[in-house]
Amino acid sequence: MNRVLKVFILMTVTFGMLVGCSTSNDSEEGNSVSKYEGSVEEALNKTNEALDSDLMVFVEPVDLKDKDAVKYNLGLESSKGIKEAMSSNAMINTQAYATVLVRVDENTDATKVAKEMVSGVDLMKWICVGADDAQAVVYGDLIYMVMLDSNLEDKSIEDHFAAFETVIDSKVDTVVKR
Repeated sequence: MNRVLKVFILMTVTFGMLVGCSTSNDSEEGNSVSKYEGSVEEALNKTNEALDSDLMVFVEPVDLKDKDAVKYNLGLESSKGIKEAMSSNAMINTQAYATVLVRVDENTDATKVAKEMVSGVDLMKWICVGADDAQAVVYGDLIYMVMLDSNLEDKSIEDHFAAFETVIDSKVDTVVKR
């Protein structure tokens, strides 16, 4: 009897450890927990490299304390819920092209923020040129948004998303279109 009780307790403890220590891929908002541990800057630079574009770009952080910079780059009225953000823009301003990569705070719904970004960003923010599309993808706590003029003969939005998926080594959770 003592032996059966010990085996039962051992099995109960083992089961409890397996259940308690397992990780879930879903957060409360329905997004997978980002498995990309690197910085947003690193991810955006790697995405640009994987894209292998002929377009010359520069990467810079978005000042989340500057309301105008947040609106201009992210299309958001405030940076509430944003942990960090980087933008990648064409070095020649006659090309309507920009990408941003954002990491949201733990308790922020990334898909909701992505929808706000895509609908709020100004497609005519450049002098004399404008983008005709903006789309974003969500992967856990990361949002990657691309704005471009589809007449650019370099890379499509889909090419950008494929490069991003190469960097995160996964499929994205959600695609948000304008």
